[in-house]
Order: sequence, then structure tokens, then C-alpha cells
Amino acid sequence: MLSLLIIPGIIASTVLSGWAYFDPESFTQKFTQEQYIRVFLVLNAFILFLYIVLCIKSKMITSALWLSLGLLIPGIALVAYSTYLLGQQGTFYGIELGTIEKRHIDEFPFTLGHPQLKGLILVILGLWCGFKPEFELTFVTATYVVAIMVHILFETY
Repeated sequence: MLSLLIIPGIIASTVLSGWAYFDPESFTQKFTQEQYIRVFLVLNAFILFLYIVLCIKSKMITSALWLSLGLLIPGIALVAYSTYLLGQQGTFYGIELGTIEKRHIDEFPFTLGHPQLKGLILVILGLWCGFKPEFELTFVTATYVVAIMVHILFETY
């Protein structure tokens, strides 16, 4: 049951991001931004790897490939382009952690609001659509999407 590894990882990633966002003073006493970036990337790469393994165990649905790619491609594009515009430090709470100055980007994709997180939702749903929706895969996907929505909420308020 890969979900026993994936779901705690998703929760840990969300809690770590929430801590960096809500209490940057306390956070920077324990971590530098570089350490945060490394931990966040390794943790999320591991989660994504396990999620893809879980998808593969569920068997691919070739007839849904068009839908899967239709979600994956714009999702990856949103994440990549918004990361490019923000830069690595801006992507990982550089303003909140005091490593970069605040600058307002009001061009696409930021007109959408939270383009990286919305792009990640598209990527996760795109992967899910390409595979047989077994209970474990669907439950993990729902958990992943809810965690991203919580992340959007705490960045909004």
C-alpha cells in the first residue's frame, strides 16, 4: 500500500510550506531557504515517484490518453513558466523568508492566481486520468488535490 508512504509525505510537504509561509521567523531559526528548497524538492520528487508507481500499478487506459495529455501539458507549462518568472527563490517563499525583495508580477500566468499550484492540480489530475481509477489511486489523488487546495487557501488569506 503505497498510500501509507505517499499521504504522510503530502501532509509533511503541506505543513512545511505552511510553516515557512505563516511563521517565517521561527522557520528561519531552524532552516535556511536553501535547506528548505532541498528538503521540499526531494520530498516532493519522492512523493511524485511513488504516485507514478501507484499509477502504473493501476494499469494505463490508452483511450484516456488524450484527456490525460490535455491536462498534463498545460499543467506542466503553468508550473514551469510561473517558476521561470518568479525564479527559484521567489518560488520558495523568498519574500516571506526575506531573501528577495517583493515585486508584483501581473502578467500571465499570474492573472490566474496561484498558477503553480493550479498547474500542479492539472498535472496530478492528468496523471490520474490516464490510469484505471482504483480506490487507492483515487483516494491518494483526492488527498493530493485537497492538500494543494489547502495550500492555496493559506496563501490567499
